[in-house]
Amino acid sequence: MLSQTVFRTDDVPAADRMDAWQQCVGQTIAPLEVHVDPQGSSAHSGESFTAHQRLIRLDGVAVWPMASDPCRYVRNPRLIRRSDPEQYHLTLLLPGCGPLRTEHAGRRSVHRAHGLYLLDTSLPSNVTSSRSDGPVRAIGVEVPRLLLDPPRHGALASVLGRSLSAEVGFGGLLAQFLTSLDSDRSDYRPSDAPRLRTVLLDLLSGLIAHEVESEVGLPIEVRERNVEVRIRSYIHARLHDPELTVGSVAGAHHLSVRQLHRVFQHGDFTVSGYIRAQRLERARSLLADPGGSATPVRTVAALCGFSSLAHFSRLFRATYGVTPSEYRREGQDRTGRRSPGRAPEPPRADRTGATRAVRSKSVVPRPPTNRPDA
Repeated sequence: MLSQTVFRTDDVPAADRMDAWQQCVGQTIAPLEVHVDPQGSSAHSGESFTAHQRLIRLDGVAVWPMASDPCRYVRNPRLIRRSDPEQYHLTLLLPGCGPLRTEHAGRRSVHRAHGLYLLDTSLPSNVTSSRSDGPVRAIGVEVPRLLLDPPRHGALASVLGRSLSAEVGFGGLLAQFLTSLDSDRSDYRPSDAPRLRTVLLDLLSGLIAHEVESEVGLPIEVRERNVEVRIRSYIHARLHDPELTVGSVAGAHHLSVRQLHRVFQHGDFTVSGYIRAQRLERARSLLADPGGSATPVRTVAALCGFSSLAHFSRLFRATYGVTPSEYRREGQDRTGRRSPGRAPEPPRADRTGATRAVRSKSVVPRPPTNRPDA
């Protein structure tokens, strides 16, 4: 019989259950934050949370059937810097499993029973299940990157976070193997672990190759547009993160910096220019919102990814011709007078992200400020 390690929240004091489960999955996958379903009632608290895991080791690969109440798993840049096992995580959603919602590698996806998805521990991820959707029943798999064919690494960007079928093709074969391994583990000896690992890796490599080739079959302009849409979505979702840079965006999509710049080569902005313009536009929108007038400018800057208030103020003034405080005050004055007025428009930019202000008549435009691309 294959050796296994079993975890049950029933074996842990009620007050310690969430911490124990967080430690369990953190040791299995990578350091994670685990939160009780945010939509749950007071009856669904950490003390009433239940989870069960069986961990089967296959010579460096981990397979772990599990069942749990709904919760949210978060792996953020801070946790990645703290520890990264550099492995891929696969989830097979079993019959009866409620939907799982993921945010990973620039994609937002909803996964349902009889489905699969693949995550990279080196990239941020957010996996959420809701109490209203029922319990989670799944099989997790952890595979070190080095055990997969190296040529597949760069192509994985088109597969990460996607919903994959576990009913047909390689996905169906992989699902059959994992469910059989779970139910028939007593039929195997510990010496079978290396052979089982080989079968698992072959099926996973076949699934990845098939999905990548399906993507390659699309017209090149469609593939390029899909990549650009995913990257822009990724940037928009992380404008608050001061560590959002050209390098981090490229890494999250398994691209070199040069390849990332090619994605933006026909647009109005370079990559860093686009990030900067979107941050400034979000800040402008927040400052123009009357409901947020009590929010300090420093907080607005932080919410838009600017760690330095002085740097934010300089960029804002170079773009819109006024300081953030003056912009907010002008908006309040216009609202108070109930007279027609027009807020400054978003910046027009050249390829380097340099901007020039487009102003209402009450403010004298300033000359453009050029800043080198990051």
